[in-house]
Amino acid sequence: MKVWEKNINRSIATYKKGSYEEYKSYERFKFVKKIMEKKLKATGDLLDIGCAKGEFIWLLKDSFPKISFTGFDLSDELITLAKSQPDLSDVTFLKADVQNFDLKRKFDFASMMGVLSMFDDFKKPLRLMVKHLKKGGWGYIFGIFSEDDVDVLVRFRNNYLGSKIWESGYNMFCRSSIKKELSTS
Repeated sequence: MKVWEKNINRSIATYKKGSYEEYKSYERFKFVKKIMEKKLKATGDLLDIGCAKGEFIWLLKDSFPKISFTGFDLSDELITLAKSQPDLSDVTFLKADVQNFDLKRKFDFASMMGVLSMFDDFKKPLRLMVKHLKKGGWGYIFGIFSEDDVDVLVRFRNNYLGSKIWESGYNMFCRSSIKKELSTS
């Protein structure tokens, strides 16, 4: 098991305790949903990369009942929670690594909610998202991005869980770095 995989699994405590209903009030979800509504068609398929326990898919399902949803996450525990949610019984949930996945299909839409900031190098997850989009498909990335031409790497220690290890995450990349990478993908 890679060090970052251990860190991610150790940091999922906050995801496990939240109820699906409370995600309706999350401003970031409402913000991205509003933007996505401009492009989401009546039918199609959406891939949620780093889906946790499927909260964002759960929020979208009511508004887009004819969209086929697939989500994946690295955490077995979160995928198990997603699969146990009755409202998500028709969603495909998989365990996969955002830095090394090949689902052998393409999607009309893909979303990454707060995923890129977990990694010191955003390029591979971004390339893999683009690789999994159909021609003319749309990718939606939500995170904290810098207006300045500076990428920032952060280390943190999860005192809530009593961790003694400095973890990677909460990184911030500048928009120009993301745009540059997208232009080459």
